[in-house]
Amino acid sequence: MDIRTYALPSQQSPPPQRPVEPLVQLECRYSHGVEGGGMSVGSGLLLDQRLVVTAAHLVAIERHRSTKSIAVRAHSSDGPVTLWVTGVSYPADWNRHDLAILRLNRRLPEPSDAVHLARVHEGDEFDATLWGYPTRADWRAHRPETRSIRARVQRGWLHYLSGRGVPGLSGGPLFYAGYAVGVHSGQRYVDRWVRSRQVAMPIVTDDLRVYMEKAHDVRHPRPAPRQG
Repeated sequence: MDIRTYALPSQQSPPPQRPVEPLVQLECRYSHGVEGGGMSVGSGLLLDQRLVVTAAHLVAIERHRSTKSIAVRAHSSDGPVTLWVTGVSYPADWNRHDLAILRLNRRLPEPSDAVHLARVHEGDEFDATLWGYPTRADWRAHRPETRSIRARVQRGWLHYLSGRGVPGLSGGPLFYAGYAVGVHSGQRYVDRWVRSRQVAMPIVTDDLRVYMEKAHDVRHPRPAPRQG
């Protein structure tokens, strides 16, 4: 699979002293030229002490033209701490495989709760819980929301048979029986004309390990030496 990567400059942030919770908030700032720009807000899940999984449509460079920064807000018993993304990895066909891995500028303490992943299979149907931070929530507050979802695996997506996410929950994890099985994507076309209610992208894919390795390896290019 063709995998896209890009790097962002590291920014200063205080090292967190205490373990953080695995559910995080994302704020991606981007520009559309000299003056235009915007921001996409979503959620994500810590896979280890330095990698976050989220929805690719939040961070895909093709969508935003020029990404300036991606902030990640994690929460611990000491309160929220902001970290910065320095490496991004996602599939080139992210419209069909809406999954991205982000590398943080700092290594975190061990998460307060261990996250276990599980693979789902075509035809599986189950009750799940979607976690995330809605956009109406205070960016500085520790107020995640949960949504009850009935999902079925079909054509490589987790289709929601009942329940739905809200803005800000994109990239948030979908849990089934204590395992993270998907990343919330939102409204999707199941073919050219028919829209599903909402969908999630399975987390465990054949290429997940490659995305993680690529995110670890991407480096910010050094400036060219001055001539003369």
